Amino acid sequence: MKHPFISVIVPVYGVEMYIGRCFDSLLSQTYKDFEIVFVDDCTPDASIDIIRQRIQSLGKLDIDIKIIKNEHNKGLAVTRNVGLENAAGEYVCFVDSDDYITNDSLHLLANVVISSGADIVKGNYARVCNKKVEPKYFFHPSESKDYCKAILDWGKIAPRIWGGIYKKSLFIDNKITFPNGLDFGEDLYASAHICYFATKIIHINEIVYNYWINPNSYCSVYKEKNAISLIENYKRICNFYKQQVDYSEFEESINRGRAKIKISILAQLNSQLRPKYYKLWNDEISRTKLPLNIAAKLIALEHGCYYLYRVIYKLFH
Repeated sequence: MKHPFISVIVPVYGVEMYIGRCFDSLLSQTYKDFEIVFVDDCTPDASIDIIRQRIQSLGKLDIDIKIIKNEHNKGLAVTRNVGLENAAGEYVCFVDSDDYITNDSLHLLANVVISSGADIVKGNYARVCNKKVEPKYFFHPSESKDYCKAILDWGKIAPRIWGGIYKKSLFIDNKITFPNGLDFGEDLYASAHICYFATKIIHINEIVYNYWINPNSYCSVYKEKNAISLIENYKRICNFYKQQVDYSEFEESINRGRAKIKISILAQLNSQLRPKYYKLWNDEISRTKLPLNIAAKLIALEHGCYYLYRVIYKLFH
């Protein structure tokens, strides 16, 4: 049996309003050498029924579609791991079920892989909110080490796992999985690991992914559990890089990353929760090596001066 070149992994939970749009974007691909792996994380709504109805209405398909069901709700990170375990393709692509991809997305990404032999090919994306579509174009380093540094330097580039295709063997050979139970910052965790082992990473300028802004989503509503998950994910990343012989090359990026993550957490948590994180990473962040604007924002927030932080933020934005 011929294996597909790409496996598209789609976790499914509570997306009955959006899954039809996601499904249609996958079935509309101009590229056909792929399979879809839907992983049902015990969704409580009609999401899976909608998928099955669409499959049945289409009759014979050019591609294989798998529907895997978790025995109980496991969360986004583990659900992606289940998708990886059931993926038959040489490359994998992650699509969140409330998002959708452009009709030529897989065609553009696969063509670059075939012509270059790259381990990872990523494209640009658009933010979609209601009927407003906002394309996002970013500079991405071409060298894998520089790509890792940019990911570690929180916010320099989006550490998104979606919007690209990855050689599956990068995950398998290096035992990379999404962190169990840590469903915020899991993209950062996976990206920081997989890019370290990649030999060749290519970024294309075309829009290949549409990222739906749902105000009620896990990422949009910031909670303390998000902060805890992000901190733990970044701690694990730091531990991984400390074990590598070339750690010194990444140390400066990690220092800035810690500072910027701490700023993000202190800025987004409410005033009652904020003091719990004033001393986060105090012994691990070298303030003398931080750019002035980052150091100033960090110090303001650590001392509870939120008004001063907003002034500094406006000055540097």
